[in-house]
Amino acid sequence: MRPEDALDAARRLSAEHAATTIPGEGLRVKRSTQPSDDQLLQWAVVEPDLREVRSTRRLGAPVTRTKQTLLRLLGQYHAQVLSVQNRVNVHLALRSSLVRDELRELRGEVDGLRRRLREVEGQLGVQRSDADVRADERAAGRQAEDEATSRRQQEDLRAEYGLPPSATTAGGGDGEGAR
Repeated sequence: MRPEDALDAARRLSAEHAATTIPGEGLRVKRSTQPSDDQLLQWAVVEPDLREVRSTRRLGAPVTRTKQTLLRLLGQYHAQVLSVQNRVNVHLALRSSLVRDELRELRGEVDGLRRRLREVEGQLGVQRSDADVRADERAAGRQAEDEATSRRQQEDLRAEYGLPPSATTAGGGDGEGAR
């Protein structure tokens, strides 16, 4: 191969490799307001593909062999580092899940207390302020948004794993009634 053709050949090989390893929609991450617990756990595990180690320099073959040799020599070290990092990531993802569940419970308790307060105010004939009405409306909006997000995440996971839509989410409910 002539030196003038090396750059075009490297670009062509890189494009062919990218076509076989990069998904058609690109390397974009689907944005959501809140990743699901399953997504967090998937993202928590670091799994580098060591076959992807290579060099695209002019004399890249010796550099690639050197990199691969170093990876083999440092394999135990890298495995230990990845193991510790994966453990930390998984614990953080699980902690996030627990905090999210606790937050949902607390919001449910606050909503229950607000309902009870409205009942007592109604029994006593107390007039509610505009600020209280707006706070109740915001709380109801947050709850509806949380439920919609949860349904979307469940359906996204079902679609990702090729499962049919669930009866509760297909019907518009999430299977949970009032507490």
